[in-house]
Amino acid sequence: MKDKKLPIGIGNSCTEIAKKMGVSTAAVSTWKRKGKIPPARVAEFCKLTGARPEDANPIFKGFRL
Repeated sequence: MKDKKLPIGIGNSCTEIAKKMGVSTAAVSTWKRKGKIPPARVAEFCKLTGARPEDANPIFKGFRL
């Protein structure tokens, strides 16, 4: 899943997202490297970035916020 592109960097750096979500930059970098956001953080991430849930984590395919 390393090739999976997260919508991080579209106007948002890892640092900006980390600050907005109240997590460390290392955490966001890890999510980016793994290619998925932890399920508990998907809704918040999607609201901040405009990403679709299935783009943030494949377990949310077909899920709507």
